[in-house]
Amino acid sequence: MDETDEINEQESVEEEEITDQLRDDIGDYNVYIGGEMIETEDQIIIYGESNLLPGARIFGEILVGDEDDLAFFNDTSEIVQENGEFYIELDNHNLREETIVRVRFHFDGQQDQAIIRHYGDRGQKLEGPYIYKHQADRGRKTTKHFQSSDGGGHI
Repeated sequence: MDETDEINEQESVEEEEITDQLRDDIGDYNVYIGGEMIETEDQIIIYGESNLLPGARIFGEILVGDEDDLAFFNDTSEIVQENGEFYIELDNHNLREETIVRVRFHFDGQQDQAIIRHYGDRGQKLEGPYIYKHQADRGRKTTKHFQSSDGGGHI
């Protein structure tokens, strides 16, 4: 076996390992989003997992204070990977106040056309216990959001 054969065999094994790690429910309309949250002095880091289609945009938010009078707000968005995983880093506020950390999947802006076609232009095909509807600012269309949070480091 020469060096090229060894490299090709190694690449094949790596591809099999990646395939083995893929969820069998990727793209299911009954959406699952979960993961682990780690808080450091400077950041809140979310190692997430989902069954969302690769390329879906997921949103992370930190809120401190009442939603009408926030002392701190930070948000970002990241792309879901082939295996459904995502990684979010948010700046930490260090205010020593109760904090809400949210991870959301919604259609108010930045989803690619393939994601919109799959889940519906306003997410109307989404299902599951964490889906809720709200009236969007753009008329009377209904949007479904996924939101998950808890205080135990898991989302």
